[in-house]
Amino acid sequence: MRFEDRIKSLPDIRQQEGLLWFHERSGKEVEVSFPMKTSGGVFLATQAAGIHKPDFSEYVLSIRSSSGKGATELYSDKAPVFEEDGSWTYLYRHEIRGDADPATIWRNKALLKNMQDAVPVAVILQRSVGVYQILGLAYVADYNQKTGYFFLIGRPAESSVKSNYPDSTGETVDFEADTRKFQEIRQAVRQGQAKFRIDLLDAYGARCSATDYDVREGLEAAHIRPYRGAHTNETRNGILLRADIHNLFDYGIVGIDPDALKVVLNQHARGSKYEQLHGQQLRLPDDTTCHPDRELLERHLKLHGISLN
Repeated sequence: MRFEDRIKSLPDIRQQEGLLWFHERSGKEVEVSFPMKTSGGVFLATQAAGIHKPDFSEYVLSIRSSSGKGATELYSDKAPVFEEDGSWTYLYRHEIRGDADPATIWRNKALLKNMQDAVPVAVILQRSVGVYQILGLAYVADYNQKTGYFFLIGRPAESSVKSNYPDSTGETVDFEADTRKFQEIRQAVRQGQAKFRIDLLDAYGARCSATDYDVREGLEAAHIRPYRGAHTNETRNGILLRADIHNLFDYGIVGIDPDALKVVLNQHARGSKYEQLHGQQLRLPDDTTCHPDRELLERHLKLHGISLN
């Protein structure tokens, strides 16, 4: 569905007005004074918080990433990754408040509501003092409570991003499509997760691809691209990893060189106790159709800013 169509289907005209304001200015840099608002008086963003949920709505209208020592150290938002067709992906850090469970913080809960009901959110990035780039509108595709990152996907109005690979039935898989089903309670139903792990255990001979660790209870099925429905539970979108390596993979501390198929650590971890993993050749399934997809591995590196050098 085009952004314009989804926006017009929303019940509150103020939410529509705010999202359309951002959509019309996608890709542009604007001078900002807070609070931002439309000519009609709809508040677009505030200085008090990066996640802006208007009082009139149950959904977040905009998220912004600020520069500066305090902001970058506390939240560590990743840089957006732009694809050739104009689409982009972005990892945005959830709000943190003292010792509170982030999942209980109302702004994070509202952003989850955007994800559950497929309501787009505007993304703005600070470029200099008083100047922000309006990245555009995006759908919140996933939330990893463990790492604290929301995964967002933005697209040009008429774009569709395809992987162009057949699945086990011969049909083309779009790893960016969101086919999750939503119940009346509006919670995403994770389909096929247990089978995904079983398939990877079978494909990799119940051994960690990076460490050769062979205790089944300590092995996990890692998605290369975040979970978006049963269709993303393809073995080519997964790697069997030891639980701690899976964590590092999700955090973007560990990646995989898509050409050499070797483990890559980001600069932060290369002097750590995990340094011996850097350059480790992956153990791959005997069945080449179960090998991790190289394009998705490359996207994972870009999304987390992991350098091969």
